[in-house]
Order: sequence, then structure tokens, then C-alpha cells
Amino acid sequence: MKERFVLLYYKKEIFNKLQRLTQENKSVEEYVQEMEVTLMKAKVKETPMATMARFLNELNREIQDVLEMHHYETLEDLIHQARKWNNNSREEAPTRSHPPHREIRRKIRRRELLLPFVKQMVN
Repeated sequence: MKERFVLLYYKKEIFNKLQRLTQENKSVEEYVQEMEVTLMKAKVKETPMATMARFLNELNREIQDVLEMHHYETLEDLIHQARKWNNNSREEAPTRSHPPHREIRRKIRRRELLLPFVKQMVN
């Protein structure tokens, strides 16, 4: 009885993990490895087109946009294009100490803090 319950619970957890799996802040390589391992554990039998759709739809949006412009026929082609784009974008990406939204917020805060002093100086 205990083995059956644990096995059912494990299967549910693996399927849930597969459904929630997204790239987020992982590299394409890490995401591919995690997806492959999870698919093997879940023993999912789906068509190659379904697997490609699952892979593509859970990538980050910027990679999805680039890959939709490329031709691919197999999952391997799609993964290769994603890895290629990921490697190129890392080489070209400038390094930042903070994400852009933090820098924008900081500038807005500075302006809000300085605004009363500027108004006072003008008057």
C-alpha cells in the first residue's frame, strides 16, 4: 500500500514539475537538461511536434521571438538554434551591475527627491 501511494505521489509531482517547467533565469543548456530529465522520469510519450511546442513555449520570450523566425524540423534543430542564439547573446550582452528596471526606479526616486529643492531654488 505504501509503495503504491509513494509511486502515485511521485508521478503526480513529476507531471506537475513538467507542466511548470520554464526557462526563467536558466541558460538554454540548463533548461534543456532539466526538461530531458523530467520527460524521462515522467515517461511521457508525446509526438515530436508536441515536445517541440512544449520546449519553445517555455523558453524566455526573447528567445522564442528569434526562434520563430528560423526554420526547424526536429527538436534537435530547435535546441541547436536556441543554444546558438543563447551563446551569441551572452557574448554581445553588456554587463550591468543592476537590472534596467532598478536603474530607472533609482533615477525616478532621485528626481522626486530633488524636485522640491529645484522648485525652491527657482522661486
